[in-house]
Amino acid sequence: MKNFILSTFILIFFTASHSAEAHKFNFISGSWEEILSKAEAEDKLIFVDFKASWCGPCKWMEKNAFNDKNTADFFNENFFYVSVDVDTEMRELVSQVNPRSVPTLIFFNSKGEIVLKDEGALGSELLMKMGQKAAGL
Repeated sequence: MKNFILSTFILIFFTASHSAEAHKFNFISGSWEEILSKAEAEDKLIFVDFKASWCGPCKWMEKNAFNDKNTADFFNENFFYVSVDVDTEMRELVSQVNPRSVPTLIFFNSKGEIVLKDEGALGSELLMKMGQKAAGL
């Protein structure tokens, strides 16, 4: 009986952790110039999530919108995803964009020009609609 319970627990844990990993947005890192260059080479837009470690709505988006399978699959296929903590990362880009609140969600083209912008937390359905709009779909 102990082996059955242990085996069931391991199976449930593995399945839950494996499927959670499969649905995450893929991050891209590097300098802003490197990201712009890669976006130009692969003809993709860059989706930037300006957030902060203390931001409740940002944490809600990470848990909900960024873990939705359909949304993650669509974004991973069509965009480069960059997550920027406004307090500690990419200070020059944060200064240039000067987000008034977090989360601020912005799609950039490979020249660094803003294509689409929204402020505030979005659920997976609204985030998907925003991505489709940015992609021209």
